[in-house]
Amino acid sequence: MIRMNCTVRSLLWSLLATANISASAPAEPNAGQTLNPIMLSNGGNESQVAVVKWAAFGSGCRSVEEMASKDRNVIFNIHPKNAVKTPNLTFDLVFPDYSLKSGKQVDKDNALEFYSECALRFAIRGQPGRRVKKIEGNVKLELQKDKGASLMVFNELRFGQFGSDERKLDYDEQTEIKKTVVDVNLAKDLTAVRSDGKSSCGTDQVLFYDFTMYAKKTNKASQVSASFQAPKRASVRLEFENCTAT
Repeated sequence: MIRMNCTVRSLLWSLLATANISASAPAEPNAGQTLNPIMLSNGGNESQVAVVKWAAFGSGCRSVEEMASKDRNVIFNIHPKNAVKTPNLTFDLVFPDYSLKSGKQVDKDNALEFYSECALRFAIRGQPGRRVKKIEGNVKLELQKDKGASLMVFNELRFGQFGSDERKLDYDEQTEIKKTVVDVNLAKDLTAVRSDGKSSCGTDQVLFYDFTMYAKKTNKASQVSASFQAPKRASVRLEFENCTAT
């Protein structure tokens, strides 16, 4: 299984957690600025937003504040609105370009290897007297490959240390896949207290939504592809409930 190692995960969260940016709407890029994760807020009162920051990083995607909106390759919207005390939040994610071919290609040992990763991080504000009860993620993947190529797709949805769900699709080089669409639906009812006794009630947390695509062509003439089905969308849903901190 190809998964992001601890160093990469730490770097992604470090960038998300330590960025020094104001709570204002995303600005157009200015020359010489350091790339920082996007701060989500429509006004100056950061305490009123449910998702404080978000970022998308990886070999196959990148969306940060200093990029012009038209140049970001992950587009993010929250429904009904990015506000605290909203019982259910849905993240609408659009990936116009993300696919197996949007990452890296390596010619290794007489074979072609393709790597494409997209790691999304959402800083979720802890709300007094409320917690995230359930998380759900949904996406449709379009896959196709010839014999002579192997393909692996991995998707994970995780809310801090309170619970996660994942799915791995693995096809060896002897398997032929005609153009097909696979529904990847993830869901997890979250624990209220983790193993160390820390309660999820009212605590700040990070939501992880990760994609990894990997292919190897021992026959370089073989065709292999993996992408999101048009209109290239994925969704994440957060369900909240009232709680009492332990």
